[in-house]
Amino acid sequence: MLDKISAVFDSENPLMQALGTAGDLIILNAVTFLCMLPVVTYGAALTARDDILWHMVRGEEVHIIKPFFKSFKRNLRQGTIMGILFLLLGLFLIFDYDIVRSVPAMHSTVFYVMLILAGGFILAVGIYSFALLSRYENTVPVTIKNAMVLTLAFFPRTLAMLFFVAGFWLAYAAFYQYVFPLVLLMGISFPGYLCALLYNPIFVKLEEKEMQEQGNKGED
Repeated sequence: MLDKISAVFDSENPLMQALGTAGDLIILNAVTFLCMLPVVTYGAALTARDDILWHMVRGEEVHIIKPFFKSFKRNLRQGTIMGILFLLLGLFLIFDYDIVRSVPAMHSTVFYVMLILAGGFILAVGIYSFALLSRYENTVPVTIKNAMVLTLAFFPRTLAMLFFVAGFWLAYAAFYQYVFPLVLLMGISFPGYLCALLYNPIFVKLEEKEMQEQGNKGED
């Protein structure tokens, strides 16, 4: 009997690992939300969130608070600039949507589809951009350029990430009275975690390829 109880609370037990991950995501969600409150710093907050998620999805030992704020401080300038850029692009799309909706001559499915495609592309580039910024040192233009390449080069994974992020918030909008506690606890960290599970294999392959190329250069 005691063996069965100890097995349940074993740290290697999948249930305990899932509970540990959930606890980490709740803490990560809280600190990310706090750092996003000034609005203009939301980009740096998402970058720091992705920095923590890198370690989580790779099965590494995770400490949340101190590494988060260290990453937040390190990426504050570039993350803020990038965040403001994507915020302006989002506002521009909203402005275009209002124009399409208010002008009878533009009430066409084509215009709405174009806006949806543009919004999805910007969202996907944003997901990759903050993930890249959290891991690699590059200028903002180079980071966004690389994010655009990844968005198109790994399109199936990109669609899956968009499904998780957009689907999560559409579900919240439709059933907010039921899922509000989940959103409050993990509304920022959980969709990011799902995306990290998808883009992590991409970066692993890119890093392995880079290491192989450096090894070949060393042999030459």
